Amino acid sequence: MSPRMPTARDQPDRPAGHRARGRRATSPVESLDLNPAHRITSLRSARSGAFIEVLAERRKIAMLLTRDVADLRLRVGMSLADVPERALLHAAARAAAMALALNIVNQQAITSARMLQRLTRRGHSAAACKDVLAELTRLGLLDDHQFAQSFIRSLMRAKPAGARLLTSRLIQRGVPRDIATKSVADALASVDQRHEAIRLARAKADRMPARLEPEARRRRLFGLLARRGFPPDICFAAVAEVLGGRTRQLNNSDAYPDA
Repeated sequence: MSPRMPTARDQPDRPAGHRARGRRATSPVESLDLNPAHRITSLRSARSGAFIEVLAERRKIAMLLTRDVADLRLRVGMSLADVPERALLHAAARAAAMALALNIVNQQAITSARMLQRLTRRGHSAAACKDVLAELTRLGLLDDHQFAQSFIRSLMRAKPAGARLLTSRLIQRGVPRDIATKSVADALASVDQRHEAIRLARAKADRMPARLEPEARRRRLFGLLARRGFPPDICFAAVAEVLGGRTRQLNNSDAYPDA
């Protein structure tokens, strides 16, 4: 039985360099206490049927994915001496990684790269992480294309942005560069970037102090548009449209004015 699909909220993940203080990455599953003299006394469904708790002599010895219980042919009454310990250990490690991954996707949208980072930081093995990422991708719970499209829509709803900024933000969140580039190109294909830049520049100009010198206005508007990822030609055109007249050829330092 496959895990149910949680509802993911479109929220950015923590920055790539974030690490919780005081947390040491240790393996969540290093060994299992399997007494060959004991027998399995219960296979108890957990977490909406996605997992099975394996009890021996009424004591929990492992939590496994439902399909792994079937693959290992575990059954009530089975002697632990007949359970393949290495396979059971691998299955328990996979289940532990899956449990954490499902908690993460249920709380926020996340990229495959960022998910791998989170699982690895918590000590899960490379093999378990690989299996979990493949399964979540198959279920549609990890989809870098969908993440990119949703993130772009969210960012552009908040404020107009150009391709450079959108691509950079996606890559920062773990979206592969090729997917980021294509997603941005697709999203902007039907967008009049010049119109969006003018709209943003006009809103900014309306909030500027009346005493501000014309050239300072131009620098600030150009800097705003440049930081929002619009290409130079659109920045020049938008500033000229909003303030009137021709904009002089600004240099790179004008994109980041000190005020």
